[in-house]
Amino acid sequence: MKYGSRGQAFAASIPTGPKPASSKDYGEQITGLPPDDPARPYVLRVITTMKLLWRIDVRSNPELMDTAIRQGRAAYATEQAKVPAEPPKQKTPDVLKGPGFVVYYLRVGKYVKIGVSSKLKNRLTGYPPDAKLLATEPGGWDLEKQRHQQFREDLAARFEWYQPSAKLLAHINSLRQTPLTMDDLVQ
Repeated sequence: MKYGSRGQAFAASIPTGPKPASSKDYGEQITGLPPDDPARPYVLRVITTMKLLWRIDVRSNPELMDTAIRQGRAAYATEQAKVPAEPPKQKTPDVLKGPGFVVYYLRVGKYVKIGVSSKLKNRLTGYPPDAKLLATEPGGWDLEKQRHQQFREDLAARFEWYQPSAKLLAHINSLRQTPLTMDDLVQ
């Protein structure tokens, strides 16, 4: 690709990216640039490129040093603009353990549902009117997963829906003040 002027060719030849140039000659001798400037690696790359392409000692020419600093800072700003902002953290099961989460046991028809919710009252409106809340226990997604594993041999046709069993009834009764009978589960 041909360029109309030497400056355009130079600007296009500046390598981009955060990898610093290893220039022992110029590393400590960049006048006008603080040592902790985040654009320093980019400025070093511009100086190295000038030295290699034009065979010029940039240190001896304040104008070229200013140009190198401007070009390096511009390259740094361009790279920083490309860095995407950190995406917002999404709720994951590990995050959803806060106060107010409960694992609930709900009888719907001939099955018992083991679920988790932070707004149980709202959640229950999604079930048929004849659904019966059997018990709740404080806990989040981790506890729900543990209960699914605990009662996996009673799993019905769908995930989170279980056949009533003596083991499940015993656990539900351990959470209640008034115990249920098997008839309460199968109604």
